[in-house]
Amino acid sequence: MTTSISKDSILHSLNTQINKLAIEYEQRIKGLLEENASLKTQLLESRNQIELLSNSLLEMEEKAQKVVVAGGNIVNTSNPSEEISGLLCQLDYHRNHQSFVNSYVEIEKLNNYESSLLDETRIGLIKHYFLDMFLYNPSNPNEMNHTYNAVLSFIKRYIQSHELTNFLRKNENLLNEKILDSGVPQLVTNLARIYFVFNLNEILMRYLDKVIDRWSAFDSTIDKKDFIRLIWLSFYLSKDKKLLHKLKTASLYLKEPDPDIRLYNIIAEVFSKGKINKSDNDNIQKAKEKVTFLDSIEIDKLYKSLNKRIRKLGVKSVVKGSDKKSINNSNNSDNLRKIWYLTKLNSNERILPDTRKMLQPEWIYLAVFKDVYLKKEQGYVLIQALSDQKQGKAYITPGLIEELRKKVGEKWVDIRAYQGEDKIEKTLTKTDLNQNVFVWPSTELKGEKIEEIISFNEESELKKLGYQITGSTKEKRWKILEIAVRQLGLKKVAYTIAQNVKLRKGQKNGEKKFSYAIGEWEYDLAKLKLAYYKNNFTWPTTRLK
Repeated sequence: MTTSISKDSILHSLNTQINKLAIEYEQRIKGLLEENASLKTQLLESRNQIELLSNSLLEMEEKAQKVVVAGGNIVNTSNPSEEISGLLCQLDYHRNHQSFVNSYVEIEKLNNYESSLLDETRIGLIKHYFLDMFLYNPSNPNEMNHTYNAVLSFIKRYIQSHELTNFLRKNENLLNEKILDSGVPQLVTNLARIYFVFNLNEILMRYLDKVIDRWSAFDSTIDKKDFIRLIWLSFYLSKDKKLLHKLKTASLYLKEPDPDIRLYNIIAEVFSKGKINKSDNDNIQKAKEKVTFLDSIEIDKLYKSLNKRIRKLGVKSVVKGSDKKSINNSNNSDNLRKIWYLTKLNSNERILPDTRKMLQPEWIYLAVFKDVYLKKEQGYVLIQALSDQKQGKAYITPGLIEELRKKVGEKWVDIRAYQGEDKIEKTLTKTDLNQNVFVWPSTELKGEKIEEIISFNEESELKKLGYQITGSTKEKRWKILEIAVRQLGLKKVAYTIAQNVKLRKGQKNGEKKFSYAIGEWEYDLAKLKLAYYKNNFTWPTTRLK
């Protein structure tokens, strides 16, 4: 009896242990099966990624083969626009392969075309390549210098481009450091000239401070032409004395007989004395006629500044007593001009597009009307406008219009579109003003909550069509965008992409963290504009102001 119980006990114990082991093995087998399934999924995803990358490389190589002949020459066509597109394809190829060796060749060829063939959309595409070129570090310094020189030469040709103005503002620190680190005086001078003709005076001032601080690196290598240009740009911002204190070898240029140097020496002496006489003025006028080292735009801007400073010297020497008092009272509100209408400029740059004249702030009284139909003014509002030496037309920028609207509320003011200096200007209606300034959203985050901004979430119609950056190529995205434009409309597609850029930029360190995605979205926006935009709506900006 005892033996039977003992056997049953042993069998029960063995059975329990076997069942326990069986359960453990079943769990291990289940885990291995799940791990195997996961690895298969990862393998499949990896294969898909490899296929996407392979297709992308093939597409880019095919594109490059269409536009590149042996030796890197562009296929000649009878259509300049097609040739430019070919050059852009080559730059796109360089960008995707992170290789900018000899990329300056394409930029130099673009410089050979008429500036009218490159509109803001194409320039907007090209500026992305410029940024990559400045971030790229070739092993050969000559290649780097060729690239920088080609880019700066291109930029200087398009001084009215808002795209390039924004590029210069946004990348000030990068451009300054790269150019100064190059140690090439010609590049250093050319960047200063660009800031000067683009009217970026604050940036130019900061840049010249850095140039002067590093002057010992350029003093013995700078040539006479570049020295003259830098000394004049320094004079424009009253930094020439600071530069003169740093000169060693380069100081010998000041003894040369060139008209440009002679003019500077005469001016320096006049301002040192603090007064000007007829003989000085005659010498200045003679020297001005022979200046050769500056181009016409630079000369116009410099001479305008110079003439103002000379006039101030003349006023100081002749104004006395009550005359001086009347001059001091010229800014009194009783002497302000009364203006019936303003001319609206197309940008916030304080410069006339046709003549390149610099405009100065002027306080004026602007007529205010009850509405557009009543031409009898109800009164005047004191505002700051722009003018050429407080004469002729008064101008206003989009930014100033915003301030004006806050002051006048629902009342009407006469604002006319800028048509050129010699053309009749059409009065803008309230609808025109609203469309151009107030209705269309910018990418500023003014009190908006991030979650309120349209993004590529599950509700995005563009997302549902398959549009995304991750795991896709430019070509695949473009095919989806072509479909999206037909189904959703150009405006909705463009604004959805622009709002998503705004969402990313609005996050902490967003521009840095999402730089690749932002660059791709802005590329797609620019391409959409080039292909479809017919001026039927205001194109959205992706810049955080």
